[in-house]
Amino acid sequence: MLEGVLRELFGDAVKAEKKARLRTLKDLDQAAAILANACRVLLDPSVQDDELRTKLFEKIPRDTLESAVDGVSTLIRPLNNVYFKELESKYRTVRIASFPPWLNTFTLAQTFLARQSSLRWNG
Repeated sequence: MLEGVLRELFGDAVKAEKKARLRTLKDLDQAAAILANACRVLLDPSVQDDELRTKLFEKIPRDTLESAVDGVSTLIRPLNNVYFKELESKYRTVRIASFPPWLNTFTLAQTFLARQSSLRWNG
């Protein structure tokens, strides 16, 4: 039962991650194009070091460049992305729908002292 729930949970998380990723590709492409143009100015051997920032901001306004950097930083995913955001969004579903039936199948053992405490607590 647990294996099936986890398989479905991870499968749904993978699908949600792919959908979310596809929705961000346009923004990521746009920001990457701006940064690529900035890098071309940076790598242009005809631009002297002392005039680099001036030339760069003539071609790409500072706020546009800052926005592109922020956009890329927001949209990039870690290499080992294991869909934590999507899994976290499913926590309540799993907790409410899955745990109560599981709890009915488990018998929790108690140590002698825990059993004595439980008996005193419950009367």
